[in-house]
Amino acid sequence: MVKLFIQGDPLYMTALSVPLIIMLIYCVIDFRQRPFEFKRLTVGDWRLKAVQSTGLFALIFGLFIQFLGLYGALEAIEVWGQVEAKMLFDGICISFIPMGYGLIIFLISRMIIYGVCKQVRLQA
Repeated sequence: MVKLFIQGDPLYMTALSVPLIIMLIYCVIDFRQRPFEFKRLTVGDWRLKAVQSTGLFALIFGLFIQFLGLYGALEAIEVWGQVEAKMLFDGICISFIPMGYGLIIFLISRMIIYGVCKQVRLQA
């Protein structure tokens, strides 16, 4: 996992980890009460909307990072002229790492939202 984090460029992967941490903090902490007091999310809670927005941001940011990587690869091909196929495919595979991480964060946010909505339906 650390190898993927380093290959996907630590700067961008750390920038993608920040929304994940923020999203998990929104799930655990209620800022209106005492700090570090655990409370469950409800459907009308503003934190649920923040989790949804944060997950979507991570997905879009991951796609943006992938496009930056592909643009850099195409620019390098233009400068060098000819590139080996293995080198090109390795670069394409590495460009998918941040996008996959953003997708995982997005899926975690959807699981949180689905779990909250399912939990509220069971209580009703």
